Amino acid sequence: MASLAFDRRVRTTGFVVVSGVLILVAFVCGWDTVAGLRWPFDSDHFRNIANAVTFKDGGVLSDAHYAGVLAWYSPLTSALLALGSLVTSVSVNRLGTQGGAVLNLVTPVALCWVTARWFGRRVAVLALVVYLFVLASDYPPWAVASYSPWLFVNVYAIGLFIIALAALPAAVNRGGTKDALLFGIAAGVVVLAHPAYAVLLAAVTTVQFLVVAWHASRAVLRRLLRSAGTSALVALAVSAPFWLPIMVRYRWHIENPKAGAWTWPELDSGNFLSFARSFLWRWPFSVIAVGLAVWVVRRRLRTSKDPVERTARTGLLSSQRPRSIQVTGLSILTIWTVTSFVGLLIEVYRDRAVVRLLPLPDAPSHHYLLALSVAAFKPHLVLLVPV
Repeated sequence: MASLAFDRRVRTTGFVVVSGVLILVAFVCGWDTVAGLRWPFDSDHFRNIANAVTFKDGGVLSDAHYAGVLAWYSPLTSALLALGSLVTSVSVNRLGTQGGAVLNLVTPVALCWVTARWFGRRVAVLALVVYLFVLASDYPPWAVASYSPWLFVNVYAIGLFIIALAALPAAVNRGGTKDALLFGIAAGVVVLAHPAYAVLLAAVTTVQFLVVAWHASRAVLRRLLRSAGTSALVALAVSAPFWLPIMVRYRWHIENPKAGAWTWPELDSGNFLSFARSFLWRWPFSVIAVGLAVWVVRRRLRTSKDPVERTARTGLLSSQRPRSIQVTGLSILTIWTVTSFVGLLIEVYRDRAVVRLLPLPDAPSHHYLLALSVAAFKPHLVLLVPV
């Protein structure tokens, strides 16, 4: 037992060291890009800086561009920059230029941690390598999953989204008050960070609760309803600084929809198919496709060759009631992939008559592409790594 515990500690230490070195290498490269700069290059960065300056000057929920108007953009980035400037005495514009190198580490850390919990450490390390150095080598980091030193909000918001998903299985499977509170807080923070990932999180969560509820007993159903209600109320309370002023002041009416209708030219409906062909034929996705077939064959062979497992399964099926469905990392990532893909298609073809009938808020299509690019490679790396 002592040797097993020691071996476990050695493996854990090795995993932490390897992951830490990979993240450190990416950070050093990123910091070298922004070190010494005082101003960024993109209009999104200047929006973040303007909102943060307004926040710091006392206009906590005020718009940075129109006097007497409430802010419409998710306030978490502004709050972080403003509070960071107050604590460190570094100017907001410098934090907005260089702070992405630090803040965007949320996503690789979350990706590695959650993947290790769900699929094992070897898969987590491989996923980290792909995320940091492979997947988005020819694409902008705000469209395809990758670490970036520039403070694009969705680059770190997807990390908060992953952390919220990590809290989802406990909220559904156990459904305790603490589990529901933790998930509600995490979900509320996602809303404060970026509405597109809040919509995606709501879709994944709803599907998971409904699937489990469909097969649940009456007692389990009551627990699920209590957990879902608690999580929703906590999420609404935490995210109230974003949605409550918009509801009160604007009554959900969007005066200028251009921000939500902006499209990356690669994802224009006329260019989408050619982009998809180019994107999907990249070698990581070819590896994923091969890995899926390998995993399916390997899993079937392992099951057929294990008489104990086969007998146990047969006995369970014949002598017990079917077990209640549980939310797992694989089920979450499956729904995450499907909903991201559907959201991407809806936004790409938003101008089609049938799609316009869907009562969904507009969001630039690249947000769903970013979420899809994380979900598409991460779970399937387990297919190529021996357990």
